[in-house]
Amino acid sequence: MYRRGGDILRNYCVWVWIYGGVLSMNLWASALDLSVINQYVKFGLNSDAGLKQKKVSILQAEKIVKEKSALYFPLISFEGRYSIADGGREIAIPEISQVFNLLRKKEQTASVRIMQPLFYAKNHNELELAKLNFEKSRVLYRQYYQDQVTKIKKGYIQYLSAYYLKKEYKDYLELTRKSMEEGKRKYQSGDFLDEKVNEIEIKCLEIEKQYLYAVNAYDKALLFFLNLLSLSSSHSVLLLDQKMLEDKVLKKKVVDTNIKLEKISKVYVYEILGKINLAKRKKIDSFYRPSISALIDLGVESESLVFNSDSMYWIGAVVFRWNLYDGNRKVVKKEKEVLEAKKLELKRESQVKAVIYKQQQLDAEIKLLISVIDINRRLLNSKEIFVDDLKRKVQLGGVERLQVLQGKAELVRLKINAIRDFFSYCQVVLDLENLLEKDVQEK
Repeated sequence: MYRRGGDILRNYCVWVWIYGGVLSMNLWASALDLSVINQYVKFGLNSDAGLKQKKVSILQAEKIVKEKSALYFPLISFEGRYSIADGGREIAIPEISQVFNLLRKKEQTASVRIMQPLFYAKNHNELELAKLNFEKSRVLYRQYYQDQVTKIKKGYIQYLSAYYLKKEYKDYLELTRKSMEEGKRKYQSGDFLDEKVNEIEIKCLEIEKQYLYAVNAYDKALLFFLNLLSLSSSHSVLLLDQKMLEDKVLKKKVVDTNIKLEKISKVYVYEILGKINLAKRKKIDSFYRPSISALIDLGVESESLVFNSDSMYWIGAVVFRWNLYDGNRKVVKKEKEVLEAKKLELKRESQVKAVIYKQQQLDAEIKLLISVIDINRRLLNSKEIFVDDLKRKVQLGGVERLQVLQGKAELVRLKINAIRDFFSYCQVVLDLENLLEKDVQEK
């Protein structure tokens, strides 16, 4: 039902092979060090209020389980009483006077009562329900944890992408401006057409506009990532240490794809909800089941302040209770829960299909980007050879300087496309990790 296999795993291995050549020399291709990313993830999670709330919810659910477990423990209580009764004045009739004298007395009692539930269906079902709610809170915590990890990683990827795109667009703009200046110089010397100069100038303005968009995208990506880490803009200098990134190399990234579908929170949560629904129905049924408790009452009773063995007493009892009829209110309530169970099962099936479709979609997108990245690698390699050849020809006088500048600008344009494709690939990889809950499974 849920396709697995070596295709996805091989895609991750190809990542290392693709960037083992030309692109591994570029700063933007070597910046993705896992230790750096994990440091940001750890920092972001430590300051995440939502994650702390989920932890508190787990603790609350655990306390409820302990509370419901205590329902099976014996209830021990102590009771003491001092009472005075006065029957009123003396009555002449002996028989009536004797009755009233019984009421004119002082009494002291003390007792210890122990009640032990033997069978109480409602208690059992409440405990089962509490345990399932505890499991549900853990699943929701796992799901939130994975989502936050992915959000921080994707925020970092987006930030890096915007940083290097801004840098390359700046170089692209500078090279195009130099080409325009060289074109104007050649036009003034009569070696270049005016329309060619205008064409370069229009292109320069278009690139300048793209550069402004790149700067804006970088600013937004920076603010978004800082917000994920609960930092202010004054900390931005800490995010990207140039020397540190230059020393990093791309590491092999492998995701365990042998994760059972049932362990994925987005699916498993519906299984837990289904079990909770079943426990609720059992709790409703328990209303019509008997409850049995044992009662032991040990005490002393005396009309004076002196207690002895003759004043001691004990009572033992078995308390039995069975509800027979309530106007079918519980029956109707159970029927509602049965309908809710059917709805939960349909939601689970829908979620399973959504996960399978998403996995297949991401798998196809990864394969596409793997091929595109490989083409970018070969394009950059060929273009670098071409530009180096132009530089040699300039020294020999066979090629004009303008052609070299245009060749360099074209090389930068190819780098921009390669950067976009590379970081798009990284985003898709993170989407797949989030779907398979890789970080939760490794935790």
